[in-house]
Amino acid sequence: MASDAHVWKLRRGGGNYKRFQNKARHVLRTSQRFHLLKRRKQARREFEISVPTRVQMGVYGESVLLSCTFPVSGSWESDSSVITWQRHLEVVHSFFHGRDQPAYQSARYAGRTSLFHQEMKNGNASLRLDRTTLEDAGEYTCSISTKLGSQRKSFSLKVAAFYPEPRLHISVLNDGHLEVLVTSEGGYPSPSLQWLVGNETDITNNTHTQLMQDQHTHLYSVNSKLNLSGSINSSITFIMKNPELGQEMRRNIDFFSGQGTRFTQLHTAALGRTDGDETPDVLISHLRTLAFPFLSNGGKNKRSVFEKQLWTGRDFLPHRKLTGDSQ
Repeated sequence: MASDAHVWKLRRGGGNYKRFQNKARHVLRTSQRFHLLKRRKQARREFEISVPTRVQMGVYGESVLLSCTFPVSGSWESDSSVITWQRHLEVVHSFFHGRDQPAYQSARYAGRTSLFHQEMKNGNASLRLDRTTLEDAGEYTCSISTKLGSQRKSFSLKVAAFYPEPRLHISVLNDGHLEVLVTSEGGYPSPSLQWLVGNETDITNNTHTQLMQDQHTHLYSVNSKLNLSGSINSSITFIMKNPELGQEMRRNIDFFSGQGTRFTQLHTAALGRTDGDETPDVLISHLRTLAFPFLSNGGKNKRSVFEKQLWTGRDFLPHRKLTGDSQ
């Protein structure tokens, strides 16, 4: 009977019943919070953004794509999402409240960055960086925050510049010796150079090379000089490489003499032989081989100088062998 009376009091809304009711509500709210936090932690574990795992390479003066993707579920709400790109502590680009926020961007990146707004709903937060400079190299961080979660990841960017087609300067000195000078301006980083005689004997140690760096652009200019005997009848090969971009330029210079006249032929190793025409004029064969005469004047002339860009026009651009090419 006492037990029945106790239950009757709870049903009638006695003090004990109110305490029981409050306790039950507290337990229910605690359970709901626990499950909500559990679901949020699980969602955060599943929220994983993706950035490159290797060092990325940008080309000086061109555009580079900095890749970053994030998971989406159902409809994506731009108003509640935040996308931020940073280089170290510098803000490269930021997006929140449904639009770009150029006011928070570093002045050095103004007008050079853009997101793919139409692709954001698919989880694309990649950044396009235009007119890349050497100062853009460094560690970049992509930060994403949406209703599903938030995360940030970093990767490194390197920047290099292709070396333009080298220019060839050939001088006949008073003593009859030849001075061969090859120059190229506007590349990065510093190149590796090699000179060969007969396409096999390395004579690089017999050359004099100067490397200069522009104070503003930080690009390199290279001058490499080789002195030769005036009676040389051989092929000289000049090789310049920029390993960062997989660039290699190999240029052959053939020296030969005949009837008191020295000739110089410029061609690539794959062009093959040409007819032995000894005309003192410039010879341009169907193989695009160039032959240039140097008149022997018994050393009476002060200095006979020839200067020519090795190849000009679209057919004579430097060979760019990029990493990953199938060739």
